[in-house]
Amino acid sequence: MRSFFERHAAPLLWVGALACAGTACRYGCTLASKHLGLTPPLPPLDAHAPVFTLDAPACWFGDLLSNTLGSLVMGLLAGLAPWSTRRFPAIHTGFATGFCGCFTTFSGWNNDVAGYFVTGQIIRALTVLLIGLSMPICALRIGLGIGTRALESRTAAAAAAPLEKSSAYDGKGDGDEEQDAELGEPADEETSNASRLDQLNAPQLEPAPLPAHHRFELLAGALLLLACLATFATVGGVSWTQEAWLTSQVGIGLLIAPFFAAARYILSLGNKRYPQFPLFTLLCNLGGAAIDTSSYVLTASTAAGANTVQGVALFGALMLGGAGCLSTVSTFVNEIRMLRIDHAFVYVVATLALGQAIAVPIWYGFAVFDGDASAG
Repeated sequence: MRSFFERHAAPLLWVGALACAGTACRYGCTLASKHLGLTPPLPPLDAHAPVFTLDAPACWFGDLLSNTLGSLVMGLLAGLAPWSTRRFPAIHTGFATGFCGCFTTFSGWNNDVAGYFVTGQIIRALTVLLIGLSMPICALRIGLGIGTRALESRTAAAAAAPLEKSSAYDGKGDGDEEQDAELGEPADEETSNASRLDQLNAPQLEPAPLPAHHRFELLAGALLLLACLATFATVGGVSWTQEAWLTSQVGIGLLIAPFFAAARYILSLGNKRYPQFPLFTLLCNLGGAAIDTSSYVLTASTAAGANTVQGVALFGALMLGGAGCLSTVSTFVNEIRMLRIDHAFVYVVATLALGQAIAVPIWYGFAVFDGDASAG
């Protein structure tokens, strides 16, 4: 029996390498949303504004675009899985768990909802919660349909190939026996026809992964991950020394992203023991929610003393590459798709309710702390 390292080394390397790409895409989508004016800033910790306006950003939050696009890609991968997992299993896992898992994040969405709840914007919070769940689910279904249709088209084309080949033998003359022999086919007509029928009726099985594929995946994944770590360590370190805090924040966030994504991958292996309730995905999302909300309120609090440029850079990196990669929406909605309807309902309610049960007290506690400090 192969060891854990032998079974999971290549997937872990690809998860880590593609986590950097997914995190970078998520950060880019967040910048694009802000540039387009779609992302409203979260209210201050001590704000009280129970007002709901029907403007477009009222239903938007910072990670909605990335969560939707990442779930679309996850659906596409799920549709192509019967083909890709047999040829490049590690790369498929890297894209699904690393890229899509880090392109989407539960923690940022959960933190936004908690902020609206604490500051009194109840309707807005419920709207963001509903939109944040429904859009990724719809995107996943669209991607799944595209991937399934693409795979069906490829399978149909592969099944038609033997028919075209067999038609080339129709109408042969008496002098074709020698050609049949060269092609490895029997010269007897009845035997030849029976053999062709057997070939056509036989299931067209996809070739099994070659050992070379696994060696290629392991080596390529290791080189790609090392290149990512070296690049982002350099960017983060140089930017920090030059006091380019935003660049340093992004560099450090991308540097730590592979480790948090790898932790989520290892923990998710335990979901096999709970097929009706993906417990370890839930724990990852709740852990990411705790990290994200704590980091956000520490930098937003005036009394905590962490809202320096260095503190904002470090905690921002932890939110980007830590909480953002430990938690995921794409895997969450894909698991909802695969569960029975009653189990899916329990899973969704538990995830959303427990996420708020963690984030709201943290928000409220720091809001009270800031208020007391201001009063004093």
